[in-house]
Amino acid sequence: MSRDGDLVDNAGDLARQLGMEVRYGAVRSFPVTDGDVVTGVGCFGNAILSRVPIRSARTIALPAAAADAVVEPAGADHPAAGISYADAPATIREPRCLLLVELDGLTVGSAHFSHVGSGERLLQAEATVAAFEDASTAVLLGDLNAPIEAPELTPFSAWTDAFEVAVGDPGRISTDDGWRIDQVLARGASVHGGRVVRESGELSDHYPVIAELREMATERR
Repeated sequence: MSRDGDLVDNAGDLARQLGMEVRYGAVRSFPVTDGDVVTGVGCFGNAILSRVPIRSARTIALPAAAADAVVEPAGADHPAAGISYADAPATIREPRCLLLVELDGLTVGSAHFSHVGSGERLLQAEATVAAFEDASTAVLLGDLNAPIEAPELTPFSAWTDAFEVAVGDPGRISTDDGWRIDQVLARGASVHGGRVVRESGELSDHYPVIAELREMATERR
């Protein structure tokens, strides 16, 4: 992000403070404003920080629903139910991406699915699973904007849910307004101890989520 001519590298600064490697995948830009005055430009995307070396990284644009597709089915409990994307407010449509990094024997992805549109999220879930096709051990982290039991997340049905023993339990609520939309999913690894870190405070409208991976050559957290 650039503000008043100064570069602000949030992901990089955090990585340097923690002594980690970082990769950032941007999918769109947005204006930085001070009141009505534009003072710079920012990048919207996903970041991955790692204590172990990152061998490679790539960013994959996630699909958007067709312009004539309805945002939500008619009759759904949503203001845009039955309305096509072409007729919906422009703010409903935001480009989304998947950031993939290769560690030693592990492929890790970070994704942020669309905040509106269950059909669009299904397309993004299918594309995400396809992106991991060649990975023997895979982990996906991110705000998928849907609870794990939502129909649009069925492409992950063969993956391990870090919160599997706590489905429906308030312990997996990860936002300040009560949603269970932040997920840790794994394939080819055993995931244990998924929890939401509420003691971190309210620096964001989402709380951090922690999960432990086992049955790997090197245990990672």
